[in-house]
Amino acid sequence: MAQRWKRLHCFLLSGFLFMGGCGTSVSQAPQNSEYTADGEAKPSLQDESFTEQNRVYPIELTPGRMWLVNRKGETIEAQVQSALIYDQLTRQPQYKVKTRRIWTGKVDEYDQPIYTNQSALYTLEDQCLADWDDVIYEGGMGRLVIRRDYADEFDSMMELPETYQTALIDGAAQTVVQDGIFQLKAMDQENLIAVDKERRLLGVVNREGQVVSGFPAAKTYYDPEAAQGRIVASSVSFLENEARRTDTLLDVHLNPQFSAPRINTVYKGLHGPYFITYQKSRTEIVSWETLKPVYVMNPDWEWTYFDGELMLVYRTDANTKEEAMVMLDLNGNELFRGEDLISAQPQSSKAKAERFLAVEKETAMLIDRSGQILKKQTIPGLSRLYCDREGLYFYEAYNAEGQIRTGLLDGALQIVIPAETYETLSIATLQDYWIQPMDYLLAVRREQTGELTDILDLNGNVIFAGANRIYSRGQDRFALLQGETAGLINGQGEWLVQRSIYSLGWDD
Repeated sequence: MAQRWKRLHCFLLSGFLFMGGCGTSVSQAPQNSEYTADGEAKPSLQDESFTEQNRVYPIELTPGRMWLVNRKGETIEAQVQSALIYDQLTRQPQYKVKTRRIWTGKVDEYDQPIYTNQSALYTLEDQCLADWDDVIYEGGMGRLVIRRDYADEFDSMMELPETYQTALIDGAAQTVVQDGIFQLKAMDQENLIAVDKERRLLGVVNREGQVVSGFPAAKTYYDPEAAQGRIVASSVSFLENEARRTDTLLDVHLNPQFSAPRINTVYKGLHGPYFITYQKSRTEIVSWETLKPVYVMNPDWEWTYFDGELMLVYRTDANTKEEAMVMLDLNGNELFRGEDLISAQPQSSKAKAERFLAVEKETAMLIDRSGQILKKQTIPGLSRLYCDREGLYFYEAYNAEGQIRTGLLDGALQIVIPAETYETLSIATLQDYWIQPMDYLLAVRREQTGELTDILDLNGNVIFAGANRIYSRGQDRFALLQGETAGLINGQGEWLVQRSIYSLGWDD
């Protein structure tokens, strides 16, 4: 059976498609064209990312039948798929990789054909660097890219054979720079962690692929991650037949700096240069700068926010026995208490929050860092607030039937979209290497015919109503199904291309 990670890799590759192998180059439209084929004004290329110019939208017409179109609505050949891979340091497009799935000419024990995936490496200008082979390419840095043997027939990476080959290579020269590298992870602006196929820490390489430390692998360290210019890696020791895990912070030269049974550097509740350590029943928040604890958390507390000055924790009232969220300073002084309390910024933000959102007795409140109420708004049935974008606050409220519905508030807590209208509401985001908010909302409602999705602007205006399914989206395009029609719409909700779901073949 194909490995799950391999299937995911191939699925991601289907996001961008081009025709041909090394012997066939893709003809490209002139870049100074002012209009697309359907007469629509074309945005300046300066306004489009490189990824967006080459994006392909997959649309399922019938089960198993995919229709693939570019942003102009032109049908794309499905046999060869092409994706961009990205520099792990700069996050910029590095190479194109084309893939195809072909029959090996063999069958399995059940007389079913055995397929394999092949890849070919290209420059961004479609110059072929390496023709079709049973390999996989993954982004590296500069001219360097990772090349791995294809291994579809294996169920897990731990079952790869001794003959399995993976290396960091010069993509243009096709020469091996460092053997054994399975994956790279950026550590800072100059260095990357190198991991082998067994998830061991091989060492650190710089942007030229030169060894900074390690090589051979530090066998005691596995599953390394980069955080704040350091490495967080795990090791296992055995004492009296009991396996014990230890997490260690390493510098660029693999020198140990700090150890604990468990280190967490990615907890969303941390807002500032901190990480968490867990040892026995003790939880400490540690400074990245000094590597010393700045706060010891009560093990009975469930907390959601810490920024070095304030924290948000759940507490049970000793008298009423009711649970509430409270804002505390580091001396334990209670600044505010409410049914619900969160920072008024997206969860991805790591900065200190200047404002917080609270819910108490069906009233939404905006409070400052001292716990003072700045604004409030009573909303019948209000139960919860959350923030996915700065200045836009989603709220959940019960309707008369006891069902939860989602609405939208602006920065002044005024209702933009009432909760009675939609079951769920969310920000639409780019399906791109950079996940960035778009100026669209996806609003789900339920009708007798089933679940439908409306596309709205941030003012609550409906741009497109009644999509049965949204397959993919780009900078200002949505690939979707409405009734028996599938196709591509632009950012104004206008059809660019349509097709009946019952149509067959690849021609328009």
